[in-house]
Amino acid sequence: MLRDVPGSSIYFGAYHVAKEMLGGNDIGMGGTLLAGGLAGVVAWGCLFPVDLIKSRVQTHATMTGQAVPPKAMDVLKYVSNVYVMTSDMNVKTSHS
Repeated sequence: MLRDVPGSSIYFGAYHVAKEMLGGNDIGMGGTLLAGGLAGVVAWGCLFPVDLIKSRVQTHATMTGQAVPPKAMDVLKYVSNVYVMTSDMNVKTSHS
């Protein structure tokens, strides 16, 4: 629910903008498909990081045997650790 409502809002907002950029309501089937495809790319580009964090937190809870969902601070610590690990990997790959 926390992903789908914002995701739909982003998708339909991007779809509307793409349709307007392509010529408004009279863009035909090809323009409609293009606008929908662009909207999907924008929506998933925004939501993929959130979905990745959700999946990693769920996987971590399963692997550690925690039956209780993590607290908000635990999630924030986990996100910051993932961000630091990703940043370290980018530094290592860019300097190698």
